[in-house]
Order: sequence, then structure tokens, then C-alpha cells
Amino acid sequence: MIQDGYLIKENIRYAGYKSARVNESYVGYDVIGNQFLDILPISITPETYIQFKIDEMGINEKTPASPEYTNDWQYLMLTFNEGLGIQYSLDQFIDMGAKVVYLTFNPNLIIMDNLYNLFEKAGISIPPAGLILRNIAFVQQLSILDTNSTIEHRQRMKIDSLRIIEGKRQ
Repeated sequence: MIQDGYLIKENIRYAGYKSARVNESYVGYDVIGNQFLDILPISITPETYIQFKIDEMGINEKTPASPEYTNDWQYLMLTFNEGLGIQYSLDQFIDMGAKVVYLTFNPNLIIMDNLYNLFEKAGISIPPAGLILRNIAFVQQLSILDTNSTIEHRQRMKIDSLRIIEGKRQ
């Protein structure tokens, strides 16, 4: 929902249920059938930056999980050609393989990163044909539980802005 100029996302599993819940907002190719193309895909150059501000990304109470594991995730995902990706989260990453850059960020700050540099710093090679941004997604997920939850689990994300910016060549 849009409220006061912000995209507000909530993913809720009510008390008494154990089912998985997913709430995803995206621009570009979806994961089922390449629908909803919008403005994507677009070519990314060495001067292309992502700029975003996410004010909130949290959950009212962590879901039960074994130590060193989580059953709840929230993240911003950028998906590119050749299986490359960039995932931003506070600490709730989903492992999508070695071709994905995993980054934390501070809420309330404007984050600005050069997309080529992020892959370079992570030791991930850019394909010879270059980068093509295929999808931008804000994702919230609650995994299935072994037993019904005794409380309501409520994930919340408040997104201020996201921009793909082409910088000036020097």
C-alpha cells in the first residue's frame, strides 16, 4: 500500500497458523512467466548506480528457528542476466548462490552504490556482454513452521525511494 508517499509492505501470519507467507513487490520480469515487464530489462554500465532509502525493515517477533538459522527474511533483490544478483538486507539473507552479492545497510540512510563496483569488490565477474538488470524486488517471507504459531508474526517494510541512476563519465 502507498501511504504518505511511502510503499508500506506487511506480511502477516496470524496466531493459530503455521503456513508459509510471502509478500513480494517487483518491477521487471517476475519469476513465473516473464510478465509485467514495466521499464525493465535495462542495460547497466560501469557508471550506473542504485540509490535507495528504506526506513523500516523488521518483524514484531522472530519466528522459531534452530540456532544460527532464521525462518523469516526481508530483503531488496536486484536480479541481472547470467544469474547475477545483489541482495540488500539488515541481516536476513536467503542464500542464492555464489553469483549474488550480499550487503547490509542502515535504515533511514540514503544508500548509493555503483553496481559494477559491487560485483568487482565481491570478486564476481561481469559477463562479457555486460550487465542487464532484469528485476527489482522487495521481498518478505515467513517459512512454514513445525507447529501452529501462538502469536501473530508481522513483518513490516517502509520504502521511501529507489532509483537507478546513470552517472557522468569523467
